Amino acid sequence: MRQRSLSTRFIVTAVLAVAASFMLFIGLVYTQHQNSLKSQTQALERITAADISSLLGADLGLAAARLRFLFSDVARRVQAIASRADTIAAVNSHNVVAIAELLGPAARNAEVDAIIVVDRDLNVIGGSSDSLDIVAVDRAIKASSERSRFADALAASGPQDEVRVVALVSVDELPPFISGIANPRMQQIVFEPLTDDFGEVTGALIAQRWIRPVEPTLQEFARITDVGIAVYANKTLISQAGTGFASNIQTPPKDFLNPDPGHRFVARCGPTMTRLEICALKPIDELYRAQDRLTEIGQAEGLKLVRWLGIVGVGSSILLMILLALTARPITRPLRRLAETVGLIARGIYDVPVQGTDREDEVGAIARAVAILNDSVRERDELRANILVQNAILERREGELRTQNRLFDAALNNMSHGLCMFDRERRLIVSNRRYEEIFGFEHGDVLPGTTWEELHALEKVVAETPDGDDHGVNDPGFDGPGIGRTTSNVRLHDGRTILSTRQPLVGGGWVVIYEDVTERQRAREKLVHMARHDVLTGLPNRITLREHLSRQLARQRLEGGTFAVICLDLDEFKTVNDTFGHPAGDRLLCEVTRRLLACVDEVEMVARLGGDEFAIVTRLAPTTEMIALRCEMLIKAIGEPHAMDDHEAVVGVSIGIAVAPTDGRDPDTLLKQADLALYRAKFEGRNTYRFFETGMEEAVKARHDLITDLRSALENGELEAYFQPQVDLATGVISGFEALMRWHHPRRGMVPPVEFIPIAEETGLIVQMGEWILREATAVAATWPSPVKVAVNISARQLQRPGFVMTVTSALAASGLPAHRLELEVTESVVLQDDDHTRNSLTSLKDLGVKIAMDDFGTGYSSLSCLRSFPFDKIKIDQSFVRAMPTSEEARSIVTAIIGLAQSLKVATTAEGVETEDLFELLRGSGCTEGQGYHIGRPEPASHAAALIARFSAPPRLRALN
Repeated sequence: MRQRSLSTRFIVTAVLAVAASFMLFIGLVYTQHQNSLKSQTQALERITAADISSLLGADLGLAAARLRFLFSDVARRVQAIASRADTIAAVNSHNVVAIAELLGPAARNAEVDAIIVVDRDLNVIGGSSDSLDIVAVDRAIKASSERSRFADALAASGPQDEVRVVALVSVDELPPFISGIANPRMQQIVFEPLTDDFGEVTGALIAQRWIRPVEPTLQEFARITDVGIAVYANKTLISQAGTGFASNIQTPPKDFLNPDPGHRFVARCGPTMTRLEICALKPIDELYRAQDRLTEIGQAEGLKLVRWLGIVGVGSSILLMILLALTARPITRPLRRLAETVGLIARGIYDVPVQGTDREDEVGAIARAVAILNDSVRERDELRANILVQNAILERREGELRTQNRLFDAALNNMSHGLCMFDRERRLIVSNRRYEEIFGFEHGDVLPGTTWEELHALEKVVAETPDGDDHGVNDPGFDGPGIGRTTSNVRLHDGRTILSTRQPLVGGGWVVIYEDVTERQRAREKLVHMARHDVLTGLPNRITLREHLSRQLARQRLEGGTFAVICLDLDEFKTVNDTFGHPAGDRLLCEVTRRLLACVDEVEMVARLGGDEFAIVTRLAPTTEMIALRCEMLIKAIGEPHAMDDHEAVVGVSIGIAVAPTDGRDPDTLLKQADLALYRAKFEGRNTYRFFETGMEEAVKARHDLITDLRSALENGELEAYFQPQVDLATGVISGFEALMRWHHPRRGMVPPVEFIPIAEETGLIVQMGEWILREATAVAATWPSPVKVAVNISARQLQRPGFVMTVTSALAASGLPAHRLELEVTESVVLQDDDHTRNSLTSLKDLGVKIAMDDFGTGYSSLSCLRSFPFDKIKIDQSFVRAMPTSEEARSIVTAIIGLAQSLKVATTAEGVETEDLFELLRGSGCTEGQGYHIGRPEPASHAAALIARFSAPPRLRALN
């Protein structure tokens, strides 16, 4: 009987096992799916919008509480200011300066924007800033809807009961008291009555604090709670805290359960304060995280499913093995005999009979195959030795090749440059990881066999090169005849620059090396930019200006018309530097740059030539009238006050203009002519403009000659010391002389100081000239009787020199003049430099006994600050105020105030410019200590000074010394 095929048995058994496993798999998948749905439903039920809404409501309440505490704290601080005795004293004095000096720091400490003082009739009498426009603020208070509340509060306040007003007021109801408030919308007003020592109400403080666009207390709360806060007034955003919401919260958002389309947050809002609506916001991602948790649950369930499938697979395999073992038993014995036969054949015994060759099943087929093997094994044995030798050779070569491949792969993937190699069919042979990193490709995007076109398309995705412009790997004709090594730059979207170097290969194809040269390219571009632009302002420099002028002249020759070169130089810029410091001067230059750019169009160039000098090249075809109008606009724009910390600085600008091609046909000539016109503008009063005219060059040459002559004036003995008397106004006795410098030029005659002193300051000759006048003055004064003193003007350049104190000491020692009879006059710009060396020099001189006087008091930015920064012995009142006293009530008030201030500081005063008997008597009656001017005596040589001392050493009534 024919036996059933073993293959059939195995197939039937395997089918049964697979069917059983499949049925088990279906059941497991269904059960696991049901469990996953159940878990997701339970998680969704636990996450409700009510929970998030409740949390936002609690945060909303806490934010409102913080804002209320801020408002109450501001009111408490203002009340503390009003209750201070020095506040009441300053207010009762009605002194605007005293009120500003007291309330200014108090306002900053109380964190309010401004405090004003009103009397019982609500008239504004002062405020926390000396720049406060009292008239404008008074008008605003009277026009405000809050005025009636203020009046009622004053009327209801008494000795035992002070009625204050704390309210939120919009900018429409009451504008800012001071300028500079950023985006004012809603403010807190604190009205605090003031009482005198008897408990009577004398007026009130009105404090104004604008709600900040970003309130620090709400910002801190938002940082702690990770909740955004938005504050609205009249449905308009006025303040916010937290990040990520600014573009979506300009108006109050909708309710939590119905967020605005496109918004990325949910909100809870409420009118928690009068006139304010506060909203608490959280990213809508909080809800999305719930969906993420559901996804995580599904993933976890999926992992469970995989594990169960693995268990089922292992079980099925074991079951299959058992079934196969049971099925294979009938063939095990014949196969064992065949195995023994094969073993004998393997040992070289070839005469062993092979049993089972007559069977027609698989065992019979195996037996017949063994018989065939027995016949062929002899041939195999003959070839075995040769095969073993060849195999040994191949294995050795394979090992060497694997080692070389590892070394090549290590070298290739550790290169700092990217590499691609293409064959002659334009298919990629090899590339390294650095190439993928440079272009941002994922691992696996670039594989051997990729065509040039496919890789080129990938590179275009990340590069800025337009379509059709090849970069990276070369174009298809790269490996053509006659084409050698080439390089090109590729600009990527992320700003990086990649240098590709392409080299053809012998036999076709090419290799490309990629190098990231971003930093090198940026450094090169930065160096080029720095070489052609000003570092501080970013404006083009003189090199770029000349190139632009050359191009503009070329256009003018082709198109016709004219254009102007405008040179600008700031007036009084050195004073700003000396007063506020060089950092403030740099900020001023940047602000001037901004204003200049605002006055030109996009085709015109503004350049900085250095220091405080600028230049403008206009467009073609402007008329003379248009250029003049442009210059007037520039003068007006730059002349507007500039904010310098707590002060304002005002600078002017002098402008020189050259018109092409009338005044020059090349850049150097045009710049030279414009510069000559600029010098003329400065010479004729500054803060004006002048067009170039023939003859200006002669004026510049004359000035140069004057500088040359001044350099030799000291050596030739052309300088002479003159002395102008100063008298004690109370006694009429000469108290001292001011030493002044005069120049006897051999050709020009007597040169006025106003012509050569500024030049000496500018060129630095003032140092040698100042040392000369100091030695000359002390030598002359030593011959005068005590206590007649001598005053010498000192420049900033002298004080900045390291050996200045030694110079003064040497002059006193050489002359024998006592130190207390020497008086050094300095301007406030010297003191305000905040230079330790300058301050130490003045202190050392004062310790020696030398008197220090402030010259030209009242003409600078910060005269009062100077008095506080250094203990001067004398104040010299500028003659501009003194001469205006007979005709100006304001000038008389200023002089009287300066004298009163000096008396309170126990500092002497000297009035300059006493020209008439009436001025003399007026100053004497005002309590001024000394006087100086032509009515008292003109500057005269030293011999005349000695004669005056001899004539007026007694104290008769002084009328005139000259």
